[in-house]
Amino acid sequence: QKAALTKHCKTEEEYKAEKVCCMDDKTRQCHIPWAGVGEGIGHPALQRFVRKTRTALREGRTPAEEDLVSMFCFKNEESFVPRDFARILNEKPRLDQAGQLWEKGKEKQPLDRIAYHLFNANTDVQNMNRKKLFDTNTVIGTLYTRSFSGDVPQGPSSLQLLAADTVSQTPASMRPYFKEGNGGCYMHKDRETCCKYKDGRIGEPFEGQDCVPSKPGMTMNG
Repeated sequence: QKAALTKHCKTEEEYKAEKVCCMDDKTRQCHIPWAGVGEGIGHPALQRFVRKTRTALREGRTPAEEDLVSMFCFKNEESFVPRDFARILNEKPRLDQAGQLWEKGKEKQPLDRIAYHLFNANTDVQNMNRKKLFDTNTVIGTLYTRSFSGDVPQGPSSLQLLAADTVSQTPASMRPYFKEGNGGCYMHKDRETCCKYKDGRIGEPFEGQDCVPSKPGMTMNG
């Protein structure tokens, strides 16, 4: 991100192109396309890590042995985006309003996540002054106040991440690529062998994913 912002445009055409670009003239704002310094940089970087990890897996080496980056997705009650979060920030910003909506949707621990995606470009967060940002009658104010309070929660910050880390350190969890046919998980004939392999379709989106059997009585999906 820093490299993208400090690389200056040489021409007016380059400045207007869909790329992160700053001019030598400091009085002009940098041109940053939608998600240009977010997904536009993060996704390609992640894809490079994925390729390195897949190469190691193809050769029967574990990512831990190669000191490769591990990936983890927080979900459900640990997701960085609680249910209807953007709608709440825009339409029901008060804490009591949000609480009612979350309770109705049975959302678990909406105010106890380790991080939040605040949708700054789609909400009014970027225009809030200090008083509004720390108004504890609102969801935003509550989150900001907690973040700056200095209080450290007891216990692990993420039970999901703790469980995933434990599994990743277990040698038995390392599955080989399936190599019969085209290597696809769907080539398995029984549930027992399916659970022993990763999808071996080289270069496909499924490559390296653990094979998961279908529900009993089904041969696909489920």
